[in-house]
Amino acid sequence: MLSVRFSADDFDISENRLETMLYQLRIGTGDIRFDEDMVWCARALPDSKLLESIDIMLELSDDAPRDFQVSTERPCILKFLMGTDRLRIFTVAYMEHPIEIGILRKRMERIIWIPEKDSFLRDVVLPAKHFFAVLQSDGSHRFYGSNEL
Repeated sequence: MLSVRFSADDFDISENRLETMLYQLRIGTGDIRFDEDMVWCARALPDSKLLESIDIMLELSDDAPRDFQVSTERPCILKFLMGTDRLRIFTVAYMEHPIEIGILRKRMERIIWIPEKDSFLRDVVLPAKHFFAVLQSDGSHRFYGSNEL
């Protein structure tokens, strides 16, 4: 039935080729799971830092970022653009230790730090255009500059 549906006058799919294609399709999608509206890969574990970074991006951009990309440059997690007339660049980064501020100190974009723990927030002096995003009990974030704690 599939070979009839997808065959063309100038291209004939043999039974052997069709079986191979179906086998590859089954193997390639074997780890894909469908749960109602969600599609997920069974082997991949969710990255809580990336998910929180996406939440921050959506909060700041009113659910409408202009562009975004996952960063491979640590401690950065996510970079995104927002704005209409004037685009602004943001980077969300994960702070395990305050010394990481030095890595991103001279960047031009706004840096939003997700602190590992709230205990060292008061002791950290952030450079201009750097902010903390602290997760609230309702799932939203509160944003602080170093002089606002």
